[in-house]
Amino acid sequence: MSDSRPIVDLWIWQLETTDRSGHAPPPDIRMETLSHEERQRAGRFVHARDRDRYVRAHIGMRVVLSQYDFMEPASLAFRYGPAGKPFLARPDAPRFNLSHSGSLAALAVSRALEPGLDIEIARDASRAVASVLSVEEKAELDRLPPEKRADAFARAWTRKEAVVKALGTGFETSPEEIVVGVSPDRVTPLVRAPAAFAPFERWRIECFPCGASVIAAIAAAAPDYRIVRRTPPWRNRSDLPPMS
Repeated sequence: MSDSRPIVDLWIWQLETTDRSGHAPPPDIRMETLSHEERQRAGRFVHARDRDRYVRAHIGMRVVLSQYDFMEPASLAFRYGPAGKPFLARPDAPRFNLSHSGSLAALAVSRALEPGLDIEIARDASRAVASVLSVEEKAELDRLPPEKRADAFARAWTRKEAVVKALGTGFETSPEEIVVGVSPDRVTPLVRAPAAFAPFERWRIECFPCGASVIAAIAAAAPDYRIVRRTPPWRNRSDLPPMS
């Protein structure tokens, strides 16, 4: 029996040449592959490491998206929503969302729905709890052993980010108004949020580990979909030059 659920493709890759996770970084491509706006943004980074990670993330995104549209990576044209979410200019193009944290990048792509994606490194975020979690989420976090709170907070934050990125609005309201819980459950609902997200029951949020101490979440305003892990087209290359 075939699975007719909408598909979200998930692509993951490293942003540094040293690769311990099995997700190789994209090949070095000339900066001309990027748009004028992307090159300008890359040039504003103070630290070379941050610039190189940004460049590899956006080159990787272009290489992957070119597989869907059968175009050269440099030929892809982007437009931007009111809050800055990019989309491909062609009306029949797939929808996508890019996220990167530390040395890891991830890209969600779908032809059937609008995905939101976020990845975060789990770290002590006790000072951010008050401005991010709702009252019930804070209580849920407080009931956990201290050693489990960093992962729990990362789950809540990535879920909230993924929901906001799927809608494409940015955080117009406080993150604590978007209630998703801190539980380790892989699939969770959108419990409560501002009216722009209604009806809440249409949302599905899937949260999962994505490397050592890295949490990822995908959200979409669809009651069911399946995530398919894809292998980047540059995988297993051994001749990747260093970024300069």
